[in-house]
Amino acid sequence: MGLEAVYRNISDGNLKKLKSVYGIEDTCLVEVESSEQEPDIVLDIGKLWELLHFVFTGEGRNKTTGASPFGFAVMGEVVVEGSSELLMYTTKSKMKDIVSALEAFDMEEASEKINLEACIADDLYPGIRSQADLDGIKPELRTCFDAMKAFYRKILEADTNVIITIS
Repeated sequence: MGLEAVYRNISDGNLKKLKSVYGIEDTCLVEVESSEQEPDIVLDIGKLWELLHFVFTGEGRNKTTGASPFGFAVMGEVVVEGSSELLMYTTKSKMKDIVSALEAFDMEEASEKINLEACIADDLYPGIRSQADLDGIKPELRTCFDAMKAFYRKILEADTNVIITIS
């Protein structure tokens, strides 16, 4: 059973409250209204987040080596420690780079170059064990990628942050 990822916008004020709850140092010097209501911008990519991250970065979920717009898009900029689920966020300062990277990424080409042996070695969901498994998931992966691009475009336009839950 794989873990599912949901991405959602979060206002500056609500992100500040989240940081306060989890004891994360907030370097924002501007006082932000903490009762902001934002319209929901939501992306649910289910269990494909892990494979998408692998296609973007060449790394499994336990092998993330650094920050990149692709890593931020899928796995967040900051991991929130102490949450009962895997909780991350990405600040709006990263959104322009994320959108640019996603817009420039050739998913068609990348999906044709996915290394089956690496998928098996990293035990990537959804249990890819054969070329047929991999070929069967590629259309859904491309759809997921398109949805992620659209989501981050909306986030950039809304000038907001993203919170990611993986549970």
